[in-house]
Amino acid sequence: MPRLLAALMLLTALAACGGSTGAADPPVRLIRPSSEFHGTWLQEPLAKPDVTLTDTSGKAFKLRERTAGRLTLLFFGYTHCPDICPTTMADLASALREMPAADRDKISVVFTTTDPGRDTPEVIRSWLASFDSSFVGLTGDFATIQTAAESVGIALERPTPGAGDYEVTHGGQIIAFDGDHQGRLIFSSGTSSAEFTADLRRLLERIPLTAPNPPSAATAPSTSKSPSAAPSASAAVPSSGSGDLRVTDAYVPEPASPDVAAAYFTITNSGGRPAVLSGVRTDVSEMSMLHETMGTKMRHLASVTVPPHSTLTFSRGHYHVMIESLTRRLREGDTVKLTLSFEDGQEITVDAPVMSVGYRPPSPSQG
Repeated sequence: MPRLLAALMLLTALAACGGSTGAADPPVRLIRPSSEFHGTWLQEPLAKPDVTLTDTSGKAFKLRERTAGRLTLLFFGYTHCPDICPTTMADLASALREMPAADRDKISVVFTTTDPGRDTPEVIRSWLASFDSSFVGLTGDFATIQTAAESVGIALERPTPGAGDYEVTHGGQIIAFDGDHQGRLIFSSGTSSAEFTADLRRLLERIPLTAPNPPSAATAPSTSKSPSAAPSASAAVPSSGSGDLRVTDAYVPEPASPDVAAAYFTITNSGGRPAVLSGVRTDVSEMSMLHETMGTKMRHLASVTVPPHSTLTFSRGHYHVMIESLTRRLREGDTVKLTLSFEDGQEITVDAPVMSVGYRPPSPSQG
């Protein structure tokens, strides 16, 4: 039910947003729940955008022409995203590795940037190679990308750089199109690799395709990053504390971008007064900010409050620390020193290991 509601909000609640872009309201689609899929099945299909953009080799890419006859997975995001985008790409890459080669060869994954000012073809190519080199990356004029996104019910706003912040909106959903350019299924943010695998196998059995003709950007043999063994739920994750406050389960997913990362942890406040986290410093960057992910947008937070006798977890798709302008490239096995500052003057320092991007932490520590 949450995924159904999310899809309904995606496809019907954008009329209020669309006015700011001057574009026509996106079409409202009828959606029905399906026990057959983990994603949301569209009773009335969405038409694949008829758009020409630029691929990572700098050449024109006609989306419909180059993906005809294939199961096409379209995602709008950006390479500097520390949270939803790399997690989604990693989970999708992992899912495809579990499929037979014959099935994998019928699928095109198309990543379209919502931040074309920074996402050049070279940047996108390098970023996607961290997940799967067969993924197609597209960029172009923002207005063209915005129109394409809105045609399938995803509202984008022009990136807005600001003092110490840079806001970019993107779609947290992946839309699956059949070989006739009809959008059949929506995967919401948070779909697991196992759920992707199961649904893609079912889609290949159900939707019409023609003989596969992979686009040139995807003809090279896959050199996708070999998945590292994800640490078990019992893996030792550093913790630290002072007085009534304790910080546990700190980690940093290995970033796909060389200059931005995200940090996560759990704060336990066993005292009788609220604890107000006002900032986090790191030893790998002079710039880090508290952020909250809200749907497909992020907002900068001046502080985050942990109520008395409670636990607050910074997790993917919710609170996180955005670490910008990294002084060195972070790799799995590295350690990032996080110093959490609270309004009452307390500081807690904890070592956060750099984990594989597909890592999921154990259940939040208590007490």
